Amino acid sequence: MPLEEKVKDNVWKRFFKKSLILGMALTMPYSFAPFSPSLVPLAKAFTYPVVAGRVMGNWATNRPALEGIVKESIGAAAASPIIQYSMNKESELEAVLSPKYGKVAGEITSAAAYQTVVTPFSTLAHTTLNYGTGTGFWSKYKERLKTNLKWTTIPVIINLTLVKYYGRTAQLFTSGLITASFGYLQRAFGGQAKFSNLYRNMKKSLNPIPALREMYHSIFRPAQPQYGYA
Repeated sequence: MPLEEKVKDNVWKRFFKKSLILGMALTMPYSFAPFSPSLVPLAKAFTYPVVAGRVMGNWATNRPALEGIVKESIGAAAASPIIQYSMNKESELEAVLSPKYGKVAGEITSAAAYQTVVTPFSTLAHTTLNYGTGTGFWSKYKERLKTNLKWTTIPVIINLTLVKYYGRTAQLFTSGLITASFGYLQRAFGGQAKFSNLYRNMKKSLNPIPALREMYHSIFRPAQPQYGYA
C-alpha cells in the first residue's frame, strides 16, 4: 500500500474509532428510553458530568482523552436510577423527621443517613468496576471509602438540602459533578494528576485545526511520483 493510502487509512480509522467511543458514551443514558423514558434526562444529568470528569482525569494524567469513558458511562447510567431512588427515600425520611425535630434537623439527619448508606455502596460498585475483586480489593475499597466520606459528605449534604429546590434533575447533575470532582481530586492528591498536564492536553485535544488539516491532506494530497528522472 502506498504511503499516502496508509496515512489516509490511519487518519479515518482514528476518526471513526474516536467517534464510536464518544457516541457510545453519550448515548448510554438513552438505554432507559424503551421501558422508562422519564429516567433518560436524569441519567443524562448524572452520566455526562461523570464522563467529562473522566476525560479531565485522563488529560491530567497524560492518558488518551477517551480512555475508559464507555465503562464510566455504563456505570454512571446504571447508577442513576439507584441514586434517584435513594434521593426519593431521603426525601421521605426528611418528611417524617422534620415535623418532629424541626426542618433543619430533619434535612441534615436524612442527608447524613443518605451519605451513610449510599456512599459505601457506590464506592463498592465503582471500586469493583475499575479494579476488579482480586488481591487487595478490600484494602483498596476501605481506602477509597474513607477518602470518599471525607471529601464528599459536605457537598452531598448541600446537594440534598439546598439544590433540591431546583428539582431532581439538578440534584442528579450536582451529584455527577461531585463524583467527577472527587475522582479528579483522588488522582491529584495521589500525585498522579497535574493541572499543568490538564491545561496542556485539554488545549491540544480541543484544538480541531491539526486534525482537520490532517484529514484534509489525506483527501486532497496530490499523488506523488514514484520514480524520479535524472
